[in-house]
Amino acid sequence: LFPHPTLFPGSRQRITDSYVAVGSRSMTVASASGLRVGDDVVVVRTPNQQWIDAVGMDSCTTKGTSYDTSDVDGSTCLSSTAWTPAARTMNYERKITAISGNRITVDSPVVEAMQSQFGGGAVYKYTFTGRIQKVGVENLRAESSFASATDEAHANWMVSLTSVQNAWLRNLTSVYFAQGTMRAGSGAKHITVQDSASLDHKSQITGGRRYPFDLEGATHVLVMRSFSQTGRHDFVTGGNSPGPNVFLDSRAEQSYSELGPHHRWGTGTLFDNVVHQSSSGGQQIGAYNRGNSGTGHGWSGAYQVFYNCLGDKYKVASPPNARNWVIGCRGPQREGNGEYDSFGSPVGPWSLYLQQLRDRLGDSALRNIGY
Repeated sequence: LFPHPTLFPGSRQRITDSYVAVGSRSMTVASASGLRVGDDVVVVRTPNQQWIDAVGMDSCTTKGTSYDTSDVDGSTCLSSTAWTPAARTMNYERKITAISGNRITVDSPVVEAMQSQFGGGAVYKYTFTGRIQKVGVENLRAESSFASATDEAHANWMVSLTSVQNAWLRNLTSVYFAQGTMRAGSGAKHITVQDSASLDHKSQITGGRRYPFDLEGATHVLVMRSFSQTGRHDFVTGGNSPGPNVFLDSRAEQSYSELGPHHRWGTGTLFDNVVHQSSSGGQQIGAYNRGNSGTGHGWSGAYQVFYNCLGDKYKVASPPNARNWVIGCRGPQREGNGEYDSFGSPVGPWSLYLQQLRDRLGDSALRNIGY
């Protein structure tokens, strides 16, 4: 139903580096002869069964590779739906900015490590015929008509973004929707959502409902100065969501569930000065192994950064061979083996995203977005 990226024939090249670190913008390919500066490319992480076994997302009933650990259901294996290499392939849209021999440089960093022992990766050129761009929705309030507080025969999201780039949502308020204000799905890239609110949701309070600001495969999305009330997963990413993505200076109140990456290996998300207050006082900001939840959620995210956040509780763990960080965050409880730093005391600079933006583009870039 929607346009989608198409592989440019014959352009796929294997990444030959044994290790490409998080934050890298350069990598070596088997041959760069068919690539040019300015080409749109997809950098693909191609996991193998060794990686599935190493992160403990394999089947509990079969013996895998040498990385297969002792099976503990929901922890080091999944009895519901084991992950497969094909299902966890990650695709990152980038643009080539420089080429030196067979080494290419792209416009934004790699947000997860690629290791040859765990399948490595590849690069290919693509076309995206039909993807629209330079469009926005702003200054609107929408109310969904509903029959009861648990009615679900009405609108889900106010705005849904698919196969669009360089787009924006600004000054939007959704009221009574079953899900919320916005969802950005596959093919959505370079999106800004700002100064928007999702209020008084009407639906059952159970799985699959109330995702007010939801990134489901979108990349390079900035959600800032936004507010959610009575959501469940208020600021959230879904399975295989490729970063970088940022939630900045946003707030969730009366939340009925946790905040963070929800399932199946979302990568490269920054939660920067995000406040999460749950209706029970016991829901968490989290990134961890969700095990068999939701038919095999497993590790919800990797390379997630929670920076100067405020919440009722934190549950952040680091997957094998990856990291999740909690820096300068506050709250009464914490658990998990994630990288906790200065817990209970905010750190400087006040905003990691805004400081990096200033370092790259100067103070005028902050003024352009209202800071």
